[in-house]
Amino acid sequence: MKKICFIFLFLCLWNIGQAQIEGQYRFQYGHDFSTGTDYLGVNFVGEYFPVDNVSFAPSFSVYLPKTGKASQIDLTGRYYFTEDDLQAYGLLGYGFYRRRSEFDRQDPLRGASGVHFGGGALYRFLEVLGLNGEVKVQPQYGGRFNVKLGVSYFIN
Repeated sequence: MKKICFIFLFLCLWNIGQAQIEGQYRFQYGHDFSTGTDYLGVNFVGEYFPVDNVSFAPSFSVYLPKTGKASQIDLTGRYYFTEDDLQAYGLLGYGFYRRRSEFDRQDPLRGASGVHFGGGALYRFLEVLGLNGEVKVQPQYGGRFNVKLGVSYFIN
C-alpha cells in the first residue's frame, strides 16, 4: 500500500508539472538528515514562483527511524538572491512533524509544529537539472537543524 501511495504522489506531482510547463515550476527530490534524532529521510518538494525571486515550496519528508514511523510536512517561502547558474536563497516556513512509536503505549503518536528558517544553494548544471543543498533550523526543537542534499528538475 505504501508503494502505491508513493507512486500515486509522484505521478500527481509529475502531471501537475507537465500541465503547467509555461509557468516557473520545479520538482525536487532529496535526502534529509535531522540532527537531534539522527533520522535519515527522503524529501519531495514542489516549487512555484508567483513573482520574480520569490517561491512557494511545500514539501513532504519521510524519515526512517529504527522503529515506528516519522514524517514532516513543510510550507516554505524562499527568496532567491541570485539568478545565475548558482542560485542562493533564504527560506522561512512552517512545518508539522509527526512520530509514531511502536513501543510507547502511553504516547504512541506524537506531533509538533513550528517555524523554521535557513538557506540554501542550487547549482544548475544542465538545462533541466540542478543540485540543491539546504540547511534549515527549527528553533522549537531546541535549535535542531535539517541538512538536505537533492536534485532539482526545472519544469519551466
